[in-house]
Amino acid sequence: MAGPKTGKMRPGRLFGWMVSYENPDGRAIELREGKFFVTSSSIKGSDLILEDPSISTPHALMSISESGLLVQDLMSDHGVFIRSGDERDFRREDGVIRVSHGDWLRFGEVEFLVIVVPSVGR
Repeated sequence: MAGPKTGKMRPGRLFGWMVSYENPDGRAIELREGKFFVTSSSIKGSDLILEDPSISTPHALMSISESGLLVQDLMSDHGVFIRSGDERDFRREDGVIRVSHGDWLRFGEVEFLVIVVPSVGR
């Protein structure tokens, strides 16, 4: 992966980060409330672009709100997978999935640990 890129900075409340450990130093992508595509090439200015041959255009839709983080595969070639903190293996998901703090998300071959900021007053 040449690295995750984002389009314009998305407005909205900070929700958390997706952290990639492909590089031992790690790399974090900020997650803010709103909807955006995970894709290999830009569709809209707020897309999360992952430069990897296993990522489709578009690959998935992410929706972040006060209710949480939802991810939906958009019939990508290489799928969307989740692994909860206590599970050993990723499982492929074709429908809408709710992602929680400590879960691992994989888009094609690109893996991220999801870190959610605790919100006071929610």
